[in-house]
Amino acid sequence: MRVARAIANWRFVAIVLTGALTWIILNIAILPLSPFPMVMISGLSAGLSLLAALYGPVLLLTQRVEAAQDRARARTILSAALVSEQILEGDQRTSQ
Repeated sequence: MRVARAIANWRFVAIVLTGALTWIILNIAILPLSPFPMVMISGLSAGLSLLAALYGPVLLLTQRVEAAQDRARARTILSAALVSEQILEGDQRTSQ
């Protein structure tokens, strides 16, 4: 659970994106570009790797948000059920 809490936040996503963009900028600034097909293939590979690196944290983030919404919904349903039960018990007492 601690790992999911550490990875599933927007700060981690921003760190990954910042690291990837820094790596791309440093590689472009320091190394000369390769011939055309290699640039395209390596760019595609790096883009897909970045997408895969971001897919897990974003998925965990959405699951955490949905879990929080489910807990809030369950609390609301429980409070409504308790109120209904109190009303029914009150009606039974008055009818006896």
